This record gives sequence, C-alpha cells and structure tokens, in this order.
Amino acid sequence: MKIGRERVARARLSDDARRLEDVEVIAEGVGERRMVVASDGSLFISGADRFWLYPSDLDGMEHPFLDNPDERRNFTGRVMHINRDGSIPADNPWLSRSTVLAETWAHGFKDPEGLAFNPSSGELWILDHGPQGGDEINIVRPGRDYGWPNVSYGKQYDDRQTDGRTNVHVGTGLTSMEGVEEPRYFWVPSIAPSGMMFYTGDLFPAWQGDLFVGAMAGQHLVRLVLDGDSVMAEEKLLEGRGWRIREVKQGPDGAIYIFAGDQLVRLAP
Repeated sequence: MKIGRERVARARLSDDARRLEDVEVIAEGVGERRMVVASDGSLFISGADRFWLYPSDLDGMEHPFLDNPDERRNFTGRVMHINRDGSIPADNPWLSRSTVLAETWAHGFKDPEGLAFNPSSGELWILDHGPQGGDEINIVRPGRDYGWPNVSYGKQYDDRQTDGRTNVHVGTGLTSMEGVEEPRYFWVPSIAPSGMMFYTGDLFPAWQGDLFVGAMAGQHLVRLVLDGDSVMAEEKLLEGRGWRIREVKQGPDGAIYIFAGDQLVRLAP
C-alpha cells in the first residue's frame, strides 16, 4: 500500500489571488486530515493512524497493544497543536516527556474526518471514522487517550480477512477501558462520516446549536440535537439522493453548504 506523507504548510496569497507564494512547511508526519484555528490563533490539526510505522494495520489488530503507550501516543491518530509559525505552544501536555512528540495534544484516533469548536462550550470536537462500525464523536482534551487500536465499537473489515472470518474484534475486543475517553456518540453500523459543523446561523433558527455530520456510505446528512455535551436526537436529511457527503460548512449567509459527490450544494429554507 502506497502511503502519502501529508504536511501542513503556510503561504501568502498573491496580490492577484491566483497563486500561493512563500510556501513553508510548518508540520508533517501526523497524517493530516482537518485543521481549525483556535481563538488564540494557534492551530489544531487532526491526523490519521500511521499504522505502517508500528505493529498495527489499517483496521487495527486482534490483540491488545498496551505495552508501549508512548508508541501509541506518537503513531496512532493524533490531534496536533502548533502555533502558526510551526512552534510548539507552552501548554501542550507532553512537553516534559522526551519520548512523546511535542506537538501531540491527544491520541488514540483512527481516521479523524471532522474537527470543529463547539461555540457553546469552546471545546474541540472531533469526528473519527472507525473501521467496520465504530464511527465516533469525541471531545478532544489535552493528554487524553481515545482508545485506538485497543478499544473500539467497531470490528475489523470482513473483506480483509483472508480466512473468511467475520466480525473480528479490534484490539482488546472491549468498547470501554479505564483511562480511555468515552465517545459522545457512535454509529454501528458505520455511516462513514466526514465533515462536521456546529450551526450558528439565522436561516434555520430551529437548528441553532445543532451538530451536522456528512455521511459518505450512509449517503445522507446527519443532524444531531445537543443538550450540552450530550446528543439527544438524530435526524437523517437528504436521504435517497445517492449523495456521498464528504464536507459540510455554514456559509456567511447562514446557509448550509455540502460537498455531495461531484456537487457543491446549498441548503436554505
């Protein structure tokens, strides 16, 4: 399997807005997926599990991996926290531990495909794409472990089992473990989620504060009704159109914009 090496870079947009100038790589190696800017201007970047760098696989492993926690902190899916110039913020949780990469903020994710700040609490929420089931929504907190590949609500992919087995567990086979953060919400079977957005606009007053998630395999848009940090209800929107929704954003006009296959779609009342 050919694996890409994603990077984070900064650049200046040219005066004619047609090209990037002075491109400078400021971070690499986290398997970057999403990036958000915090209120202090620093960057939070989610990255996928780099399973080819340690004794794991695309959909985990069949045995626990508990003997070297620093290996998981460095190579499982992580959230990186850096300043805009690539320097390390002073409040990162692992600065006193030489065996953990200094940019690491939290670890134990598989394939984070959504990242957003909750405007009500100011906390960072993440959408993690599981294997066969086990897609999760988590609140990202510094130094915390989110389980992968030891703990998961999902199973390994059936079509990757050469001996015909099905429903093969991941890691310990447990869905919870001491020291591992519990997800705020999860899906079994998988909807293949991608893209996440808290709605704060005025076009849909009844949806203010709701969380929206795109579903690729599910081919719909998820609306989650929240009460604080708890998910109280789920609604499936735009079903039956065959749209693999990869991204969802709120526009400055308060409308909801989604990437649906090869289309950019605007949703308004």
